[in-house]
Amino acid sequence: MTIEVFDKAHKDRTAEPSFYLSRYFQLTSAVAIVIILTVAVLGLRIVFRKFILREAEKDAIRISTALRDLEIRQFIQGNAEKGQSLSIPQDQLPKLDQRIRIFLAPFDIVKIKVFNTESKIIYSTDSKIIGRLDPNNTKLATALSGVSISTYESKDRVWDLDDEERKDVAIVETYVPVRSPDGRILGAFEVYKDVTRDLATTSNELLRAGVVLSVTVLSVFGVLMLVIHRATQTINFRTADLVATNEQLQREIAQRKRIEQSLRETQERFGDFFENAPVGFHIFGPDRVIIDINAAELQMIGYTKDEIVGKKTWADLIIPEQRTDFERHWREITTKGEVRDLNYVLVHKDGQHVDVLLNASARFDGKGHLINTRGSVLNVTERKRLEKQLLSIIERERRRIGQELHDSIGQQLTGIEFMTEVLEQKLSSRSLTEASYAGRITSLVSQATGQVRDLAKGLNPLDLDASNLLPALEALAATTEQLFGLSCTFGRGTVVPINDTSLAINLYRIAQEAITNAIRHGKAKNIRIELVSNPLESVLTVKSDGLDFPDIPDTNKGMGLRIMDYRAEIIGGSLSIRKGADGGAIVACVFPNRGAHHDGG
Repeated sequence: MTIEVFDKAHKDRTAEPSFYLSRYFQLTSAVAIVIILTVAVLGLRIVFRKFILREAEKDAIRISTALRDLEIRQFIQGNAEKGQSLSIPQDQLPKLDQRIRIFLAPFDIVKIKVFNTESKIIYSTDSKIIGRLDPNNTKLATALSGVSISTYESKDRVWDLDDEERKDVAIVETYVPVRSPDGRILGAFEVYKDVTRDLATTSNELLRAGVVLSVTVLSVFGVLMLVIHRATQTINFRTADLVATNEQLQREIAQRKRIEQSLRETQERFGDFFENAPVGFHIFGPDRVIIDINAAELQMIGYTKDEIVGKKTWADLIIPEQRTDFERHWREITTKGEVRDLNYVLVHKDGQHVDVLLNASARFDGKGHLINTRGSVLNVTERKRLEKQLLSIIERERRRIGQELHDSIGQQLTGIEFMTEVLEQKLSSRSLTEASYAGRITSLVSQATGQVRDLAKGLNPLDLDASNLLPALEALAATTEQLFGLSCTFGRGTVVPINDTSLAINLYRIAQEAITNAIRHGKAKNIRIELVSNPLESVLTVKSDGLDFPDIPDTNKGMGLRIMDYRAEIIGGSLSIRKGADGGAIVACVFPNRGAHHDGG
């Protein structure tokens, strides 16, 4: 008995150090794995930061090359021929600044500078620093020696091209040499690109990947430690458990592979974000022929670059009905220098139509001759479809409510009017004084019946079509006067006949919504509806007195204003709202005439 107790105590004493040694090994191994994973994540973060730096540098070089070729080539050639450093005449700076800002709008560039070889700033989007010298800038010196260089810079605050303040931003500052056609260094570009969002996205992805990887590895490690610990106690007893553990490990390894595959796919999508522009870009020559076009726009129309460049114009790519509009817009861009938010319909190679929004600017030489025009194209096909669907739903609901008012409430009021009239007759036959009250009730019910019918007619103008828009607008003015007790008139000048029912309905609804806003928000007492035409376009105007119309940003517009905008776009027109000369508001919808003849009135 004593020997057995001694043997048991001896085993316990020898097993105790082994237990603590095993726990120490497990703890130190776990700490080592955490440290290794942390170092790996930090290493990946450094790699990704370098990747972002390289991509930002590539973007800066591409942008600098484009600016050099498109914007300052004439100055490079002039200075190169004279053997001088790069310079830009002062009178050219405003136009150059405007064109460069338009060009840089799609990119996340916050500032750009152009230096000559004397380290003098000859152009900058920050006009206050033009003319300054930066002789001690080693990075600039590197660029002037012919080598591009990029560095990270952390800024507490910067101001972007729209003079909006950005706080706590990461900037990639890139210096790119400017060379003459014969290879001489004439100056350098300095491009500031905001990569804060890119770094944040990368950090979040790495953090998620690090957490997943750490949990997976530590889980595997814990399972392995458990298997080893139990195996040292009894190998035979744990054989079945080892098989089950091995299966669990296989599942975890497969899960880890799926996670790694998902991470690789995420990285590929992240790379595509930098390589492919989300909107279309093109450049037209003075003869309107397309001289360059990007992949996004080629995808919209289904052609290859070889089929487009040097062979087709914008008029060849749009629907025939809009070619007259294109002629007008071309005259506008060559005189005003830019056009914005133009709605066009492109024709895909397979015949499908693609709704797009076009913004373009023109580039002129020193004598005012057109060099080229540059445009950005945004695919708004889905937005147009949803807008039309929304308006269709609204129109159906208007008609349904109008029909309900006419068929249900209108009929009930008519019945009440008849019953009160009978009651009045019975009371009168008995010479009761209450007969006069019954008569007043009959009169009030009759007025309410008329108002309900007028409301129903406004919500559901069953007789409104392309041929009677003018009578419908006159009736709208009369109904407004009757319902709200104010002055509402309709006038017409020379009017092009409306031969499209959809156009007539949308114009009627725009006028109706403008009147509602004038009464509800402007507290108007006098409203004037006008419809006039000239050879190219027609204008529907709703003028009202009362409160001035406030300046409302597009993001804060109410549903009524947005619906009016949508209706104007659907008919190929534009909507404007401005203050009247004597106060109040003026709502104007300008829409094109399409193959109509003038009708005086």
